[in-house]
Amino acid sequence: MSQATLIGFQPYRSCTYLKGVNFQEAMLSDISFEYAELMGANFSNMNLNGVNFQDAKLTGANFSNCNLRGANFYGAILHGVNFKGADLSGVTLQDYQIKDAIMPDNFNS
Repeated sequence: MSQATLIGFQPYRSCTYLKGVNFQEAMLSDISFEYAELMGANFSNMNLNGVNFQDAKLTGANFSNCNLRGANFYGAILHGVNFKGADLSGVTLQDYQIKDAIMPDNFNS
């Protein structure tokens, strides 16, 4: 899926198994990955401003150097996720599960 353009993609409970997908250089606009299974997905260096990851399974996903301002991770599973260098300003982090994640240097939970 590298270099794909997705506008208004709403996989909600159908077409949600996207394990290991490389989204690098994809254009994601008005996207909801609610309930998606994105284990090991690569989102590095992307603008994911306001993207919805509510209740998504993101174990091992790579969000390094991403703009995640205003993204929604409510209820998400974030074990082993790489957020190094990511902008997490205004993200929703409630009722989530996380361990062994790499967080940005300036992150205050």
